[in-house]
This record gives sequence, C-alpha cells and structure tokens, in this order.
Amino acid sequence: MKAKLLHQTRCILLLCFFIVCACGKRDNIERENSDLENASITIVDGGIKKFSLDNEADFLNFQGLKSSKIDGKEYLVFYGRHAHAIYMYDYQTSSLFRKISLKKVGPNAIQGGHEFFFHTMDSIFIKTSRGVRLVNSQAEILTKRTAGSRQKNGITVISSDVPILHFDNVSKFENGRIDMTMTLFNRTGEDYERVMFDFESNQGVDEFIQTKMLINNFDEVTEIKKERRKRGEFASEIPIHFVSNDQHLYGTTPLSDSLYVFKRDGELIRTVYAGVPEVQAAAYSAYSSLLIQDKIKDGFNYFENPRQPPYHENTLISPDGKFIYRVFYHGAKPKFTEESERAVPNVFKATLILVDLDTYKLTYTDLPVDEIELKLRSSTSSFVSDEGIHFRVLDQENEDEVQFRLFKINR
Repeated sequence: MKAKLLHQTRCILLLCFFIVCACGKRDNIERENSDLENASITIVDGGIKKFSLDNEADFLNFQGLKSSKIDGKEYLVFYGRHAHAIYMYDYQTSSLFRKISLKKVGPNAIQGGHEFFFHTMDSIFIKTSRGVRLVNSQAEILTKRTAGSRQKNGITVISSDVPILHFDNVSKFENGRIDMTMTLFNRTGEDYERVMFDFESNQGVDEFIQTKMLINNFDEVTEIKKERRKRGEFASEIPIHFVSNDQHLYGTTPLSDSLYVFKRDGELIRTVYAGVPEVQAAAYSAYSSLLIQDKIKDGFNYFENPRQPPYHENTLISPDGKFIYRVFYHGAKPKFTEESERAVPNVFKATLILVDLDTYKLTYTDLPVDEIELKLRSSTSSFVSDEGIHFRVLDQENEDEVQFRLFKINR
C-alpha cells in the first residue's frame, strides 16, 4: 500500500514538473516574440564612407552599383563605363580588391557590362546586348548564350512582340537557371514580368507574375498613354521594382504605397503597406509627364520635367535579406543652375522608409536633401549593405575618391 502511494506521489510530482517546464518554455517563447515585436529600430547617421578611385573610373556614373556577398564577405561592386571594367572593393576596409577589365575586341569582347552579378569569385554573369556571357575573374568568356537576343549584320534586332531579358536585383544563378526580368515595348496587363532562363537550353522555361498584379489599373494607364501620344507628348513607363531574399520575392512600383509579397514561384501571398502616411504616391496621370519631349530636326530631345509629383524612387534590400529600403520623393520644384539652360527638378523633401521583414513594421527618417545625391529615376548613387543604406555625398569636389553618407540601422 505504501509502495503504491509512493508511486502515485512520484507520478504527480513528475507531471507537475513537466507542466511547469512547458509553461516556462511557452512563456519564454512568448517573451521572445514580444521582444521581437517591441524591438525599437532607429536609423542613425553612420558617417562618411570613402572609396579611392583610379584615373579610369567614371566619377559621375557608377553603373550597377550594389553590395555583393561572395563567400560570406561583403564587397561594393560597380561597372565603370570609361574603364570598361567591373570594380570590386572590400566593403569593410574600403580598399580596391580587384578590377576586372573587360575586353572591347577579340574573342572575349563584351558589349556593355552594367548588368552583372557574381555567382562565385570566378564566375560572373554579364547581360549584354548580344545575350548572356559567363566570364571568369580574368574576363575570359567561358560560355555564351543569346538569351533571346537576335542579331542581323552584327546589329541587335528589337521586335515589339519579343521580350527583352534583363538582370536585376533578384537575378542569380541557381539550379541551372537565372531569374530574369522581361521588357516588352507593347506591354499589356496579361504579360509577365519575370522568367526563369534555363542556361543550358538557352531559353525561358517559366514565366510568372503578370503585370496587372502590380499595376492593377493597367487599362487606365494605357488610355492615358494613348491620349498623351496623340498630343505628341511623351508618356513615362512605370518601372517595376523587384527584390528578394531566400524566402520571398517582393514587388512594387514607384506609384504604389504597397509591397507585394510573393513566394519564389510567383504566388502572391500578402500585401503590406510600405508608404508615407501623410502623403500618397501620385496617380499615373501626373507621373506620366516625368519627361518632356521636344521635337527637333532629326528626332526628339528629352529632358526632365522640373515639376515632379510624389513617388517612390527605388526599392533595395539588405544583403542579409532582413530589411527593405524605399526612398520616397515628396515632389520636386523647378531650380535654375548656371550649368543648365533649363530649370531642373529639385527634390524639396525625401523620406527613407525601412521595412522590417520579420514584423513588417516601418521606420521613417527624413533625408538631408541638400547634403546627399538624390538622382531622379536613377539608382547609380545609392546602395545597401548589412549596415544600412549609403547615398553619394552631394557636390563632392575631390574626384580621387567617392564619398557615401551612411544611414545606419540601430537595434
């Protein structure tokens, strides 16, 4: 009887022990989740980061500017048109790590070079007007693919009904395929924005994400374009911005205050707000006139409309895939300069939007528009590292180096 009572007592004590442990574990999990939700993220001034330039670097134009992680190490990379080279800088030390000089003639000739990404240190994919080239660190072409590009007498032929494939921030080589974006001159809402390009077979094998998923008023946009063209006016296209991490693909446009979250195969799973509450992005009727067209004897001249509506200039993601950055222009007013005969657009206010991809919480900070370079319709003056977002310093006089102002994440 005593043995039975002792056994029952032990069972009860053991059961109580497991209940207490389970409750403690649940409390810890809930506390961790609560800490994640309540974690305060701010954006602080991280100072100036400098990178020395050689005498061939194009000081005014860094094409394909971005941060790339290769073998776990972070590099600042860009294409220099004057040097016809890809520059690689060690991000932490700011020192030039490697300069990959591309060939202009011969069997290893590369036409252009601003669309590129690193697969490994010795495998670099470059999208040219003649297709995709895989080169090594010595700029020797290992493999060529046309990727839908057509040539006639050495000249690239463009057809209005054939999409042109491009690399973007999402593009990478995985399982023999490259995720690429597509451009059509006569785009419809039913067309697709992305394609998986099979490198071995040299063809697109899977198109996904229809245009109308991101531009949901596409018919209205089309009508506005038609009306402007009837009047002899230029109608600006709506670019679509994509970024990605290992889990998701994120898409949006300059005129959308939303961020569309897709599975990597293109299935839309949610939409999240990623705008500025007090100002709404413009309608296409205002955005369509970003460029003004002047007819001249041999064609047309284009220049930026000095009055610009509010819109999102770009969308970037940190290399670790944890944060998305958006730069929102509140608008631009005309400004006259000695260098220009016309008034140029001057951004009077810009807001940096930080999207935490764990919680989708937003953090805002006003950018010092008089101190950093905010090029309209251009992404050659900013890049994102795991530390934060970098903007070129405005009106820099020393052309022996490039200076970036860092806006750093503080957690």
